[in-house]
Amino acid sequence: MREDGGGPEDDEGMLLRGRRLAAEAGISEREAHGLTQLIGTDWSSLLREARFLKTSADRFDLDQDRCP
Repeated sequence: MREDGGGPEDDEGMLLRGRRLAAEAGISEREAHGLTQLIGTDWSSLLREARFLKTSADRFDLDQDRCP
């Protein structure tokens, strides 16, 4: 068990949540994982922030795959 009280089931849940968030909001799994670490597990908050992130990236044409 980790110091924060989480265990393997928490890691698996975080991975699944990140994948679902990435798919639903159109962001990368890396971004989704970062949001989960910052916000926690509140799905509506995660989705709201992920959509904001996606909109901001689209507005400023920020595509991490094309950045040097």
